[in-house]
Formats: sequence, C-alpha cells, structure tokens
Amino acid sequence: MPLDRLEVSRTHKPQPPSLTSQGSDAPAHLAEEVANASYVVPRVMLATVLLNGAMGLISIITFVLCITDYDAMVVNNPSFYPYISIFQKAIGSDVGATLMTTLFILLNFCACLSVLAAASRQIFSFARDKGLPFSGWFRQVSFLRRPM
Repeated sequence: MPLDRLEVSRTHKPQPPSLTSQGSDAPAHLAEEVANASYVVPRVMLATVLLNGAMGLISIITFVLCITDYDAMVVNNPSFYPYISIFQKAIGSDVGATLMTTLFILLNFCACLSVLAAASRQIFSFARDKGLPFSGWFRQVSFLRRPM
C-alpha cells in the first residue's frame, strides 16, 4: 500500500528536532576555544535558548497562520514538501516561494555546519586525550595550526 502525501510529509520533515537544540549545545563543545569561557559560554547558551525559542515561536505561528486551506496545501499539494506550497500561497508568486525555500535550505545548511563544527571539535578533544580508536591520526595538527 503506497504512502499518501500526509504520511510522506510526516516522515520527511524539513528540519529534524535535534537541530533546534544545537544553538545552545554547540558553545559547550567549543568552550575550549573561548577566552574567559566560564563567563562567556553560559551567557551565550542562555541567549541562544531565548533567541531560538522566540524566533521559533514567531516562525511557527506565522507558518501556521499562512495555511488557509489544509487539504489543498498539505494533503493534495503539487510539490513533494508541503512547506513549498505554503510559501507559494502566502507570498503569491513562484519566485517568492523559490526565494523563501532557498532561504530555508540555507538556514538548515548553516545549522548543519554548526553541528559539524561542534562534532569535529569534540572528536579532536577526545583524540587529544587518547579516548578514541586511531587517536594519533585524529589529534594531528596541520602546519596551519588546525586539527586534521
């Protein structure tokens, strides 16, 4: 039995919930790089929680209020992802929907870069303390003073 559009839209979410916590989690992993970390990092973590929460709430409310016809925009939409048709209906043009979708993809890409930076720093820290297999390779530092 094939999946209907609503089931597909539930399984292919544009942004996984795990990325929403990365704003406050990444500074904890990058604390070794920060001057005066005991003062700066907790404040940055609190600021990211407050800003991400406020901006996320505003985005969700705006997005939900843009859904005028649920069946046409989500269940029977012409695109594979429902948020594209919601952008198109809200803005009223294909160019605007393309720009909004591009912005959405760019923001998700930047969130993934944040996760990658935190993960690579964490791997380097574990390797420096010889806590990983092949630690000698992971803890190498290039001539540019960057971890490999």
